[in-house]
Amino acid sequence: MRAITLLVVSVVWLRAQTAFVGSFHSAEMQLELQPATNGGYSGTIELQGQKLPLTARERGAELSGSFQTGGKSFPFTATLAGPKLQLVSEGHAYILTRAGAAHRPANGISLSLPNGWTSAATDDAIRLLPLGAGADEGYFATSKDGYKVADEPAFVRQMSQGFTQSGSVIRKAGEREAFPNGTAYHWEVTDPKTGQVGAFSLYIVPAGTRAHVVIAIGPAEKVRTHKNTLAQLVQSIRYQAPPVTAAATNSPWDQKLRGKVIRQFNASQGRSSEKTHTPGADGSYS
Repeated sequence: MRAITLLVVSVVWLRAQTAFVGSFHSAEMQLELQPATNGGYSGTIELQGQKLPLTARERGAELSGSFQTGGKSFPFTATLAGPKLQLVSEGHAYILTRAGAAHRPANGISLSLPNGWTSAATDDAIRLLPLGAGADEGYFATSKDGYKVADEPAFVRQMSQGFTQSGSVIRKAGEREAFPNGTAYHWEVTDPKTGQVGAFSLYIVPAGTRAHVVIAIGPAEKVRTHKNTLAQLVQSIRYQAPPVTAAATNSPWDQKLRGKVIRQFNASQGRSSEKTHTPGADGSYS
């Protein structure tokens, strides 16, 4: 379960960092957004056959930025509503739709999206976007190795302790719920400052030494509405190791890193985490 513990830490960070990451399109415009090293976003707006560079940052639930053309800078704002993005610039509003299929060839993860849902890739998971989802909720799917069902009780205790230490008032502490082929754990906590009730749910389907996982986080009333859908979704996850070509297995990269692991350490605001990655023959890792 250590792999899942680290994934939870990553997903909580990703929810705040990748809400607008992805490709969006309409009849008039194509928008590409990816994370920037400064914590904001970079990308391009394709308009009338021209690709224009942009930079942006999140301001609450809104994206605020500018794009460049003809030596001039044009400001814009954007807001999300599920798979739809509204971009406003110079008094003109554009409605774009998020593109992307729920399949990650780089790490072999695939799943079936419910009707009306879309997806976007992140470094550690597939971000799932139900119709009408707001920026304050996040749903992520992945598959991780190193799973042991016997570790689940300790993991639940660890998560509950983490919520308690954060100062939140726990209303539901890892409530266990069985569904076909898997188990869900639900937490609900109240922010003592705002009185808002947040939810965190974890859906696990064992697959040998792997665990197929869906994580949901956001306002409790929103997360609850997707409970049955998420239980069905996690059962659709499949993992197939990407094929390795003969050329890749003979590459200097493979010869140096075969059998090795990459350990990644992160530290921020007094908290730290560690990830272990297994390099692939082509230089990718999972």
